[in-house]
Amino acid sequence: MWTRGFVTVLGVNLLLSVVFYLLITSLAVYAADRFAADDILAGLASSAYILGAVGSRLTASAFVDRVGARRLFLFGAAAFVAASGLYLVVNDLWLLILVRLAHGLAFGITHSAVGGLAQARIPTRRRGEGTGYFAMAGTVGAGIGPLLAVMLLRFDGFSVLFLATTAVSLTALLVGLTIPRLPADAPRTVRASTRIPVLVRPVLPIGWVALLQSLGYASLTAFLTEYSIDVGSPASAGWFFLLYAGCVIVVRLFAGRVYDRFGTDLVVYPGLALYLGGLILLAFPPGTGTILAAAVLIGIGYGALLPAGLAIAAERAGTDRPGGAFATYFMFVDLGYGLGPVILGGVLGLWGWSAMFLAGAGAAALAGVLYLLVQRGHRRAAD
Repeated sequence: MWTRGFVTVLGVNLLLSVVFYLLITSLAVYAADRFAADDILAGLASSAYILGAVGSRLTASAFVDRVGARRLFLFGAAAFVAASGLYLVVNDLWLLILVRLAHGLAFGITHSAVGGLAQARIPTRRRGEGTGYFAMAGTVGAGIGPLLAVMLLRFDGFSVLFLATTAVSLTALLVGLTIPRLPADAPRTVRASTRIPVLVRPVLPIGWVALLQSLGYASLTAFLTEYSIDVGSPASAGWFFLLYAGCVIVVRLFAGRVYDRFGTDLVVYPGLALYLGGLILLAFPPGTGTILAAAVLIGIGYGALLPAGLAIAAERAGTDRPGGAFATYFMFVDLGYGLGPVILGGVLGLWGWSAMFLAGAGAAALAGVLYLLVQRGHRRAAD
């Protein structure tokens, strides 16, 4: 599994994640400060990127197999670099939202292609482990991105941050060009149809679970920086994501092996409990200690959930459409990330921080119930 190609794909995924978290954790603050946006519009400025990614994944799930993962990556990554540079010329809130939408479209194409490249380089018998490492690379970016954003904003404001975003995006493209080719990267012959099969149907049930799980985490990526400033601990947001990323890395070192050997239930249920506890903890009176303790719980809990769901998606889709399974699953994850800041931003505007975090916890609890029903239904169908 640990070929040069797989390691290079992990590096590309890390760089894409750094760009994602550099922007999503700071754009709500930028929209509020630069354009006086309210909580809902600030949330939309943050989440428009994700909504764009959802739209592109709808078609990428088919094209990653039909066009070939490598070709799709080159197209998407070039567009990703171009969109990154547009933030420097934005001078209107709605133009910012349009740029975020376009950037998200490019991200969805690029990330879907990278996922297809990764799955083609993971042996079937090590699917859970390899998927966990792929997700872990993204998590390292989740730690680096927000901390880097805090450092850059303290140094020279948003212009430097946008320049850094463009530089990292260009690096991802250049690194991606060095990925060794495999026959699996070439276009695949798929069953003829009168329309493009945009979704892989067997992945849909676990996709809805992933959507509910990601709603709560979206409140953190969009608003934790603003929350930490509001409670008088501005540095804690950067440290939250760094500690979160460290916990995710630790849990993913062994979680993949656990669900490869014993099944996903042994990972998902404890993970949901810890994730739920972390979100509830944030609803209590704020403080640096509370924020960092929540980072540990959410890092261990949510960190185990995403790759477990992705492994289920890959298993349910079979070996014929690995890229499509990846794109379909992350379409639901992205949809949760996109809707979360808008929905929970509305809750924040009406009832405040505690209500917002509790609403995210409620979505996580619903995800647990839905997961139970999905797994029961699958086992009955298998019998």
